[in-house]
Amino acid sequence: MKKKIIIAVAVIAGILAAVAIISILAQTPMPI
Repeated sequence: MKKKIIIAVAVIAGILAAVAIISILAQTPMPI
């Protein structure tokens, strides 16, 4: 019954995780 809510939460969590990973990778120097 609450599949839409679960999907919405999963999508939001995925976006937040992606933004956090990108920000961390952007702050760390790239290894050669």
